[in-house]
Amino acid sequence: MPWRRTLHAREDLLRTARRLLAQDSTRVLTLTGLPGVGRTSLARALVAGGAPQQLPVPFIDARRATEPGALARTVLDAAAVFDLIVVDDADLAPSAAAELTRVFDTQPDARLVVTAGAPLRLPGEAVVRVPPLPEPDLSDDPETYAVQPAVRLFLDSAERSGATLTPDRETLQDVAAICTALGGLPQAIVLAAARTPTLTPATLRSLLADAPPSTVIAHQSAAHGHDLFTAIAWSESLLDGSARELLADLAVFASAVPLEAIVEVIAQDDLVNPLAVLVDSHLAQPVHYDTGSVYRLSPLVREHAATLLSRRPERAAELRARHTHWALGVAHESGKLTVSGMTTDALWLAAELEPEIMAALQRSVDNGDVEAAAQLLLGIVPCWFSQAVTESEKGWIDRVLALVEEHETDQELLAMLLAWRGLVGVELATEAAGVAAALPDLQQARDLAEPIGGQLLTRVLMLSVLAGRVMGDRSALEPLCRRGLEVAGQLGDVAAMTSFEAWAGMLAHQRGDIDEALRCARAAFERAQRLGNPRVMLLPAALLRTLPSGTPIGDDVPSFAELLDSARRVQDNRSLAWILPSATMSALVDGDLDTAATLAVEALRRARASGNPRRYLVPTLTTTLLAHERGDDHVSARLQGALSPFRQVLAPALPPWVVRDYGDSIFGPQPDLALPPTAEEALALLQVAGEDALSYARSLAAAPAIRLVAPLEDTTGLLPRPEELTDREREVLGNLPSGASNKELSVQLGISAKTVMHHTSSIYRKLGVRGRSEAISWVLRHQDELGQGDEHARGNRA
Repeated sequence: MPWRRTLHAREDLLRTARRLLAQDSTRVLTLTGLPGVGRTSLARALVAGGAPQQLPVPFIDARRATEPGALARTVLDAAAVFDLIVVDDADLAPSAAAELTRVFDTQPDARLVVTAGAPLRLPGEAVVRVPPLPEPDLSDDPETYAVQPAVRLFLDSAERSGATLTPDRETLQDVAAICTALGGLPQAIVLAAARTPTLTPATLRSLLADAPPSTVIAHQSAAHGHDLFTAIAWSESLLDGSARELLADLAVFASAVPLEAIVEVIAQDDLVNPLAVLVDSHLAQPVHYDTGSVYRLSPLVREHAATLLSRRPERAAELRARHTHWALGVAHESGKLTVSGMTTDALWLAAELEPEIMAALQRSVDNGDVEAAAQLLLGIVPCWFSQAVTESEKGWIDRVLALVEEHETDQELLAMLLAWRGLVGVELATEAAGVAAALPDLQQARDLAEPIGGQLLTRVLMLSVLAGRVMGDRSALEPLCRRGLEVAGQLGDVAAMTSFEAWAGMLAHQRGDIDEALRCARAAFERAQRLGNPRVMLLPAALLRTLPSGTPIGDDVPSFAELLDSARRVQDNRSLAWILPSATMSALVDGDLDTAATLAVEALRRARASGNPRRYLVPTLTTTLLAHERGDDHVSARLQGALSPFRQVLAPALPPWVVRDYGDSIFGPQPDLALPPTAEEALALLQVAGEDALSYARSLAAAPAIRLVAPLEDTTGLLPRPEELTDREREVLGNLPSGASNKELSVQLGISAKTVMHHTSSIYRKLGVRGRSEAISWVLRHQDELGQGDEHARGNRA
């Protein structure tokens, strides 16, 4: 019987395996991977699909060869008849390498496909490493999750388990988080999906966030005939002493870390060889970049490693102390990079190692280590601020400051912590009272920093000026800019001088002094050009671009498109959050509504990815104006209503000419709606409005070009199954080439937008395509077939 199981995202692996197997020099093709990764399924797919008259390839389960010599005898019996033999789980048989060497001594023409946890080191062996499925990027648009392999596997497995899941945005987010929590391991994903008749994906996600995977899915293993966690333990039992000790020690890390970190924290001689053993056995996963490599444990392996480490409490305590010391070094290095003007490098370093810094921070707070907790927090808070700080992260600042205030500590640390709490408080404020409540922290920080001066005072002044973005009265900020420019000049800190000059220009712009704004912005821009730092250049260049039309800003100022490209390259999320809406407004003024819609989509998607509903404010406002310009007053009125509770913090953040030209549209008469009684409810409505704005902007953005390409040869069993499409799915599929959004399709077909999303996700799975553009391409290649299906459907309805 041919192998029919669907394999997700294994096409390239199968092509590689078939190419290696076809080479004369390959006598053994070994598929290696972590237990549960799908080695056996890949082996079956590899040897399936021959000519009808070809004899089936024998499949030998090495786990049954429990006696010495049994594996060699079984394989030799098969080799008397067959040229190609599959040996599954070869490493579970005693002395497997020696046994299979005996086979080749007796049958030199025999060829084997072997699955094992690690290479067997046999003559003529070629190795294909089978990794877990790619983990979904949780910052992506949730609508993309439905076509990602790990999520598709979960949805397919849940359906086979009898669950009925609607792949709406929330469900897809939960499923993506589950797949990430399980490290993309296919069998673990299948076991989790088998729980969906009892537990919703949201509940599973919550359980996996609070408990080890074994407590959530392990008892399901027996029902599937496999014990995944026992298999991982067996793989660990095959290690020698040094590799086993290293595996346990690696449990101290929470994420992927470079070799230098492992060497510093583990502090053992000759770590390279045992690490290579762990990589060979897939118990450690390497990720290679141009700049170096990082190593991580799969979540299921980390759970087992943590159990091993817990049996050596003294070693565990030593490792935790060394890990905290190393994380402090990372935080200190990030701070040095920030002070030296290399903000991009600082944020990248902190973001890459955020799980490690947070683990050390939690440990330091629990242990009452005041100085370590403060240093670690100051290392990671700029990263939070860049991405968009949340209430949860403000809670960490409050905890550390409470700890600091209980003990006598360094005044510089206290000043910086107070400055950050003040700035974060302003960022999270939804009304003027919230802004006012946060300002005393900034004043106290300046009072502490002034007598100390130097870099401390410069940093505190910078954070104080940043807080002015949503302040209605900014008269106190211009003296702070002048003081900051003076102190930065004394230090020779050109990057800080540039920022203070640009902020002074923004303040002048806000009070209507365009000449002063232009003078400050040009001075800052020219200083940034001499510095050669693209991140520092963004602020003054964007300010020049946002000055009123007709202002002589100069021919050397980059366009909005160039500024956006630069901000994306250096991953400056805060600048993007400002430049994108500004570029959208510029496109609106120029009458380029298509560009405005495209930019609004990106701004709203980035707001969604930030995790902070407040980031929806300005992009939703620009979308409101876009709807107004298009005459879609029902859309603009609905969005305008959601913005109403935030007028006090929204108005100061806008350029004066925007308020002048569009004030009536923004702050004019509002729909007769009751305002939400609490800030939390207002934020919830803002988030809903942001999603509504995103759907609207998407419907306006130019549809991507559709390219007709030859269908990719499918070697995985993931074959199109158009015959399984329902009548309604055929109807939805036939309407996709129109370019209509899900919302527009829902109106055309008389069903909800959520139902359209459910149908499109099902269509993608049944056609074996990765998304809408591939589905449209399929329709255009199979119009006759689809048309026959439509006629058949119409006949049935008649």
